[in-house]
Amino acid sequence: MKKLNERQKAINLSRSRKQIRLRSRRNKEYNRTAHPVSTLDKTHSKQTFTVKAPTHMSLLENSDETLKFFKDVIDVFRKCTLRGKVFFSFKDVEILSIDSIMYVIALIRNVKRVKAFQISCMGDMPDNKNACEVLEKSGFFNYVTKRTSNAYDNNLLRDTVQIKSGNTAKSSLVGEICDFIHRVSSKTRNDTKRIYGMINELMTNTTQHAYKDDGNIMLNFWYIYIENMENSIKFIFLDTGTGIPNTVRKNHVEKLKSMLINTEASYITSAFRGEFRSETRRKYRGRGLPEIYENVSTNEIQNLQVISGKGYCIPHKDDYFDECKLAETLSGTIFSWEITK
Repeated sequence: MKKLNERQKAINLSRSRKQIRLRSRRNKEYNRTAHPVSTLDKTHSKQTFTVKAPTHMSLLENSDETLKFFKDVIDVFRKCTLRGKVFFSFKDVEILSIDSIMYVIALIRNVKRVKAFQISCMGDMPDNKNACEVLEKSGFFNYVTKRTSNAYDNNLLRDTVQIKSGNTAKSSLVGEICDFIHRVSSKTRNDTKRIYGMINELMTNTTQHAYKDDGNIMLNFWYIYIENMENSIKFIFLDTGTGIPNTVRKNHVEKLKSMLINTEASYITSAFRGEFRSETRRKYRGRGLPEIYENVSTNEIQNLQVISGKGYCIPHKDDYFDECKLAETLSGTIFSWEITK
């Protein structure tokens, strides 16, 4: 090999540096044109939206204001780009209910866009001590990865079954719930047979209706919470599926009527009465809600309340139903009921 002199070495070094500069310039051009996501990462990774919760946050007690808050959250999720951030401001919340906590968890864990766009969700704690207690005993912190240093902490778990979730029926969990009922009340195993069947049916409905996408913003999951009250045991159940009004099969007259007036509460009533078949059109489907209403008629359960879509329905005995039209839509269905101890 011919040995290079100093001048030739300098020329070769200069050529190498020039080639490196050209290659670096080409790489930058390639990244700008072929990979715009890299640019979005840098410009939007620090993007943060803040949504402020109402002072009284409850789907069942302050429906319209709470649903408006959740609508704002969903609108913000739609605005978020890749790796955007959403901050939940709970600082001013004074009254907080388990049903609304459930829905916050469902929004964070089950909204499809949150998963697809890797949206980060953060929040602060309420200043109100009672609201902090509700947040603590609900099991909320089992579903979030980080906890603020000033989070309220006390021993409130003995009289609750903290929020549990799943996307299939879990007979073992239903069995644990029945054991909890036996422990805190005078109910026998025979007394809890109907409750076992009711909870199992609600869990199964989430799975059975998973076939119907219909533009639902959330994945089909269920959430359940049970609390031992002074004179009763309270149950909260959330199904994040398409909701009762969207899963009943409507005929042409009903579809025309639904475009003229809001009938979603009446659809819930009709489903309890067994007047609609399920969207599956199978004879054995659509029996769950009539069987649940039978528990109301026989006084097995009390204070049943249901919110789904824009409908709020409270079933009573003797085929009587209170119906209410809501200003905003709940994506999914909330059930709340009690049993006496």
